[in-house]
Amino acid sequence: MTEAVEPVEEVREEIANYIMSIRDHSKRPARAREGTRRRGATRLGSNQVSVTVSAGIAEHNSENIDADAVVAAADTMLYKAKQAGRNRIIH
Repeated sequence: MTEAVEPVEEVREEIANYIMSIRDHSKRPARAREGTRRRGATRLGSNQVSVTVSAGIAEHNSENIDADAVVAAADTMLYKAKQAGRNRIIH
């Protein structure tokens, strides 16, 4: 399981640090090439959002003997992560 923690943590961090801009759809060009050329022109600072991710990690072991048990254990860890403050990984 420890092999999974670092990559999942890296993805969580990348997502949390990525600021997204909500674009004004009325200002979008009709042609994709023009949109590529003007990329960023319609971004509005007040319409920026960020997203966070919580995850639970579990592994197959003597307690989690089949796939359903592993998924259930990961789900339990996910809810623990959310209860601990969200935007975190629990294993």
